[in-house]
Amino acid sequence: MLKPAVARFIGLLLAAGASSATPAPFLAADINPVGYSGNVQALEVFNGSLVFGGNDPMAGGATLDVISYHPTAGAVTEASNFATHASLPAFYLCEFNGRLFFPFLPRGSGFGLGVLDQDAKQATLAVAIGMTTSPFPAFMTVFGERMFMGVLGSDAQGRELWAVDAAMNPSLIHEFSTAVTMGGDPKYLTVFDNKLFMQANSLAMNKGVELFAYDGTEVSLAADINAGAANSNPAHMAVVAGVLYMSADGGNGNGQELYAYDGTNAPAMVADVNAGPDGSFPEWLVEFSSTLYFVATTPATGRELFRLDGSTAVLVADTVPGAGDGEFGKMAVLDGVLYMAAHTVKAGMELFRLASSGNAIALEHDVDSRAYSSIPELFTVYDEQLYFVADDGVHGSELWRYNTTHGAELAADIMPGPVSSEPYQLVPFHGSLLLAGKFPEAGIELLQFDSKASEVQLLADIKPGSGDSYPSNLCILGAHMYFLANSGAASAVYKYSEESGLALVPGFPKAVSGLVAMDGVMYFSGYHADAGMELWSYSEAVSVAKPIQLHVADPNAHALQLCLTHSHAVLDAHPIAHPIVVTHGIAYLIVDAHTIAHPIVDAHANRDLHCHADDHPFVNVHTVADFYPIQHPKPHIHANPIYHCNIHPEQHRHPLGHQ
Repeated sequence: MLKPAVARFIGLLLAAGASSATPAPFLAADINPVGYSGNVQALEVFNGSLVFGGNDPMAGGATLDVISYHPTAGAVTEASNFATHASLPAFYLCEFNGRLFFPFLPRGSGFGLGVLDQDAKQATLAVAIGMTTSPFPAFMTVFGERMFMGVLGSDAQGRELWAVDAAMNPSLIHEFSTAVTMGGDPKYLTVFDNKLFMQANSLAMNKGVELFAYDGTEVSLAADINAGAANSNPAHMAVVAGVLYMSADGGNGNGQELYAYDGTNAPAMVADVNAGPDGSFPEWLVEFSSTLYFVATTPATGRELFRLDGSTAVLVADTVPGAGDGEFGKMAVLDGVLYMAAHTVKAGMELFRLASSGNAIALEHDVDSRAYSSIPELFTVYDEQLYFVADDGVHGSELWRYNTTHGAELAADIMPGPVSSEPYQLVPFHGSLLLAGKFPEAGIELLQFDSKASEVQLLADIKPGSGDSYPSNLCILGAHMYFLANSGAASAVYKYSEESGLALVPGFPKAVSGLVAMDGVMYFSGYHADAGMELWSYSEAVSVAKPIQLHVADPNAHALQLCLTHSHAVLDAHPIAHPIVVTHGIAYLIVDAHTIAHPIVDAHANRDLHCHADDHPFVNVHTVADFYPIQHPKPHIHANPIYHCNIHPEQHRHPLGHQ
C-alpha cells in the first residue's frame, strides 16, 4: 500500500509568491505524513541508560540494532546488524552480572544468547543454547544466581524452562511434559515473593495454561485461575506494592482482564476494564510512581494507555482519538520518567515518554526520522483546481486535488480502502476529467470524474469483466477523445464523445502510438507492410489514416537517388553526393576517394549484387538500401573513379529506380 522513499518526504512543492526578491518553493501539503518506523521494542535499564532494540537507518540494512539512550547523552547504537526482523519477531533484553544479554543470531552460527560489548560497539555470542535452528531464547529473567528463560532444547523435548549460570553453562530446569514435542512453553517470567512466576502449559496435569512458580528447587502450579482444563493465560506480569498483577481470564464471563495476586489468596480480578464478555486484554504492565500502568482496550477508546486507581482503570493517553487503536510496546522507568515504545502515524514505532502532565505521551527520540513520500505526479489543471495522483499512506495511489482555499484533499477513492486505483492519463474533456485507472470489478479501464458529483464512473469496460484494456495516449480531436486500448486481441484506436459514446475507429495501421492533435489533424506513429514504421495523419473530415512521406527527392539537388523497393538501409561512410545511373542493365556509381562504395542488395531476392571495377575486381557488398530516396547534398570535392555493378536478371527481381 505504502511507497517508501530514501530521502525525507518533500511533498508537493509550489512556487511561493513574488513578495521576496528570490522566490522559493514551499511545502503546500504533506499528503502522506506517515513516518518510517524505528521498530523500538523491549525497553530495559542498563548502566544508567535505557537500552532497547530498534532499527537505526544510519547503521545500514533492515536489521535489528541494540540502542542505548539517555536524555543528556542522546542515542548511541551499541551493536548493529546481527539479526533480521523476520528472524527475530520478539526481542528481550536482560542484565545479568553487569552484562546485557539478548537473543542472538550470529551469521552462520545458529541461535543463542548474545552479549553486548559496549567498548567494541558489537554483539558477540555468549552461549549457544537450544537447537541451532530453533526459535530464540525468550523471557530472560534473573532469579538468584542464574538467568532463566524459555528454550527449545530439541524438537523432541519442546520448549521448556532453562537457565545459565555466571560461567554461561546452560542447564534444563524443568520439563512440563515428557511427551515428544510437547513442552510447557514458559513465558512472562517474573520474580515475586522469592519465587520465579511464569505462564506455562500444565500438559499432563490437565490444568491448561496457568500460573506456575519455581522456588529454586522445583516448579509447581501456583494457581488454577480458570479452574479445570481451561486456560487462564496469565501474562504481562508486574509487581506493584507487593502485589503481582497480570492479565488473565478467570472463566467468569469477563474475558481477559486485570488480575491481582498477593501470594496467599487466589488471584482475583481487580478491574473489569472492558465490561462484558469481550475482555480488555491488558498488556505491558509496569510499575511507575507506585502505580500500575498498562495498555488495554475498551470500545470507547480503542487500545490505549491506562493506569490503575484503586479498582478503576483511568485513561492516561488517547493516542488515536476515539475508538481507534494505539500501538505500544514494553515500558521502563529511568530517573523518574516512564518511557515506552509507542506508535504514531507521523513518527512510526519510536521512543516515547509519559508527559509531565501525566495524561499524554510525548515523542522522546525518533530513531528513524525519515518520512514516507506521497509521490504526487501527473499534475493537471481542471475546474480551476490542480488535480494529481498521490498516496497518503491510507487510501493507496488515488486521485487528489489542490487549491489555495482547501489545500490538498482526496478527490476520489476509486478503489476503496488501501487498494490503489493507480490513475494515469489525466485529461480534461468537455467539463469532466477523463483518466485511466483500476475500477472495482472492471480492471484498468477508461474512467470519468465529475467534480460536481465528486465521483468517478466507468466510462467503458473495453475488456469486459476484470480484465485490463490499459487505455493510453488520450488525445482530443474535435468533439471526440481518441485513445488506444486493448480489448483482448490487439491494441486498437477508439474514440469517445458524450453524444455518440464509445466506438472503435477502423482503418488504422498496426502498432499505433503517440497520438497528438494539431490544427484539426491527429498525428501518430504506425506500421504498414509497404512502408514500415512511419508518421501517419488522421482527420475526421477524411476519416482515413494516411502515411506521410518524410524524405522527398529534390530533382535540382546533386544527390544520390537510390530507390530499392522493399529494402531497408544504406551505408555510406561519408555523406558525399554519389549520383547513380542505370544503363543497359549496369549500374554505374561515382565513388569518392575517401568514401566506401554504397553496398546494394535486393532484399526480396535475398542475394548480393556483385560489383566490379573497369580494370580490377571489386568487393561483394552486404548491407541494404533504404526504400526512401536518400539525399547526400555535399558536392564532390575529390577525383572520383567510376565503378559499375553488373545486374544479373536471376539475382534482381525488382528493378532499380533511377533518375
